[in-house]
Amino acid sequence: MNKRAFFDFDQTLYDGLSYFGVLEHHVQQGLADPNASAAAKDVLAAFKAGAVGYEPAMVQLLDIHARSLTGASAREVQATTDAFFESNADALYDYALPVIDNLEQTHQITLVTGEPQCIGAAACKLLGVPVDSCISSQYEISEGRYTGRVATYLAYASQKQAAIAELVGDFDANHSIAFGDSVGDCDMLAMVKNAVCVNASPGLQVVARQNNWHIPRSDQVVSLVQSLRSEGCL
Repeated sequence: MNKRAFFDFDQTLYDGLSYFGVLEHHVQQGLADPNASAAAKDVLAAFKAGAVGYEPAMVQLLDIHARSLTGASAREVQATTDAFFESNADALYDYALPVIDNLEQTHQITLVTGEPQCIGAAACKLLGVPVDSCISSQYEISEGRYTGRVATYLAYASQKQAAIAELVGDFDANHSIAFGDSVGDCDMLAMVKNAVCVNASPGLQVVARQNNWHIPRSDQVVSLVQSLRSEGCL
């Protein structure tokens, strides 16, 4: 199967910024340093104030989370992260599972997220797709425990594009599809003929109109995919 369906996760399939909920849950479960929550909120405040850009902020947030998990069991962190998403399954947008169900019949699903591997794996489980379907940032693990360091960042759009190219190699771009919500997803969206901008940020809306990308309302996403399939675009 060389047709692909690429998805961002936060604000594309999941209503919210999963990082903050997961970090707080890790703190509550005694797996993460409690000081990490305040540090992460400071970075978010700086981003909202325009003092730091989105991608540098993501790097800082990943560093904070990774350090906070130093010494934690990777198995426990994954189980706790899985439990968080299981209890917040209603945060998936209504179109998320129907679109996944439709596309996985003919396309290989690939989740692309700047979040760490524990979130990526849990998101895959929530969506009912194989865990190895995810491209994510990677926290370093040694002998089953987190070292406190980030091994691979997927904070920048160029990093996501390079990771996608390395993982998937050649694919049928003309019949592939991608979904994103922000300008950070532009490189991924530009890799396919069928680019879909859901819950699009103002910046992405500008780029989408310049490139004639689809900008459906949330209640139009399922019907858009069905239409693209019936028209032979997928």
